[in-house]
Amino acid sequence: MEATERPIIGILTQEPCLGVDKHFADFKSYIPASYVKAVEASGARVAPIFIGNPEAYYRKILGQVNGVLIPGGGASFYADDGYAKAGAMIYKIAKEFNENRDYFPIMGICLGFQLLLYTSNNENELRTRCDCFYENLALEFMPSFRQSLLYSRAPIHVLQELATSHITHNWHMWCITPSNFTDNGLAKEWKVLSTNSNNRGLKFISSVEHKVYPFAGIQFHPEKNAYEWKLTQDNPHTRIAIENARYFFDWLVSQASGSHHSFETEEEEKAALIYNYCPEYTAYIPGIGYDQTYLFKNV
Repeated sequence: MEATERPIIGILTQEPCLGVDKHFADFKSYIPASYVKAVEASGARVAPIFIGNPEAYYRKILGQVNGVLIPGGGASFYADDGYAKAGAMIYKIAKEFNENRDYFPIMGICLGFQLLLYTSNNENELRTRCDCFYENLALEFMPSFRQSLLYSRAPIHVLQELATSHITHNWHMWCITPSNFTDNGLAKEWKVLSTNSNNRGLKFISSVEHKVYPFAGIQFHPEKNAYEWKLTQDNPHTRIAIENARYFFDWLVSQASGSHHSFETEEEEKAALIYNYCPEYTAYIPGIGYDQTYLFKNV
């Protein structure tokens, strides 16, 4: 049942890296614009969630938005007051919401997927270096993947294309392998839905979901198919790739529509939205992997 027809997704910012810090030294955090566009295309608005804030800030903003997207990037998990610390507080608060029958979804993409499992692992490192760059893969679904919140309502043609076409774009230095997952006891809380192997044969987990809460993580980058155009990235831009990538953002927005959260006033809502910021055109800048980037001077 829908609780709102006007969902707002909070997207976590992260400290500058991947060339952003070299060219935009005055800015404290950023969001690749492709994530914003992908959420908007699926029928939601976006509010940035800034790093470097106390827990009270995250409790307030999470009580106003209807779900959270933790995006990919190059942030360190060990920086003070950065992406990982904020993500851990978001994870903790979102669990509390759901335990109190206050429905609240999270989706993590690439580094965000890794952060969900890292946080669930008491912030203990569990990743393996895999250097899986510019690899377009078909998902290798686990036998019970259909008995999942993430894939149970996916149209058959979407699942067939994801399983047979090389359309999920992978660009990640780190992986979480099945043995990483099992050895750290994550099977108690999380369910593996699909795996993949890089071009050197290293198997890694490519999608998961929590067994209790509406939290899902994917290792690949569905935001890139429609919105990132650098030739060096080799993102699949076929109609099939774009349509199937859209499914994951549709899922997040659909889940967020079950949240009753809202801003107290229209003025407060307007002030929080991404519309108050303008993205920079960054495709031409060496070292930055995004066509457009939202940059923030406040953390």
